[in-house]
This record gives sequence, C-alpha cells and structure tokens, in this order.
Amino acid sequence: PEPMRGTTMEEMISVADWYTTFCGLAGVDPTDERAAAAGLPPVDGLDMWPLLSGDVTDSPRTEFLVSATALIQGKWKVMVGKQEGAGWAGPHYPNISTVEHAVADASITCEPACLFDVTSDPTEHQDVAKEHPEVVQALVARLDELKTAIVTKDMTTDPQCREAAFARYGGWYGPWLELD
Repeated sequence: PEPMRGTTMEEMISVADWYTTFCGLAGVDPTDERAAAAGLPPVDGLDMWPLLSGDVTDSPRTEFLVSATALIQGKWKVMVGKQEGAGWAGPHYPNISTVEHAVADASITCEPACLFDVTSDPTEHQDVAKEHPEVVQALVARLDELKTAIVTKDMTTDPQCREAAFARYGGWYGPWLELD
C-alpha cells in the first residue's frame, strides 16, 4: 500500500505467515481439512496483512518455534542442547569464495539453556541465561509445549521419500506420496 512505501518495521513475522496471509488476501480459508482429519496440527501461520498494510502497528505474532531446540518469544531467544551450525560471520567471511560450508563444524552446547536478547544483541554473542532464570524456565516450558506439534519425516527410514528427494528435487525434500 502507498502509505507503507519507504517505511521500515521491526515486527515479528515468520515464513509460516505468508501462506495464511496470501489465503486471507485471496479470500480462502487456510485450514487444511485433510491434514486435520489425519491428526496433523493446524496451520500455524497468522494473517499479517493488517500489519503489512499499516492497519495495525503491532504484529499478531509474538513467538515462533525455530526448531525443536530453539524458540523466539518477543525479544528473547532460548536454545537448549547442542546447536549445530552455530557461528558468527564477519564482513569478509563467509563469502562466495568460501570453499567449505562456513559453519558446518561450528556448534555450541546450551546446557541447560542459552538465552539471548535478540533486540539488544541481534548477533547473539551474550548469553544472559544466568541473569534471567525465570525467563529461561518459562521459555523452555513453552518450547517443550510447542515442539510436540513438530511433524518430522526421516527420509532414511522411508525409501519413497528418499527416492523422491533425489529423483525429483535434487536431494531436497518435497511431496512424494499421492494422496488421492
């Protein structure tokens, strides 16, 4: 919308929100009845059009599950266990000339948890878990609650998934079963 041109916002939006936002713009219900009938969790996207269009100034999203071991809620990010691919980049590395995967071997272990204020420390250099044990406790409990809805598929245990990933999608996951 014209009033939003040239503006910036720092509100929380997840990639999962685009589906629901586009459904809202198209005037269709984002509910997946077949998935619900199969016992899968509901679509977790939120309609962000009121925020993107400037009708509201605050995002309806206050948290998002990054993975089974990480959650962002408001200004806080909590991580538990070993975090693979955890490293910091600089202005010159990694770049297009980097030969190896830049953070493949980098990891940190968050036991019992790491906590970052991603607003004041967006590069996550300062673990403040010890200073905010009540926040850690609440976010780890919420992480434990949310991660029960994660649907996983290990392509090493389903030959059809593995075959489709390599034959159809160059090694990436994608649809591999015909449901009808």
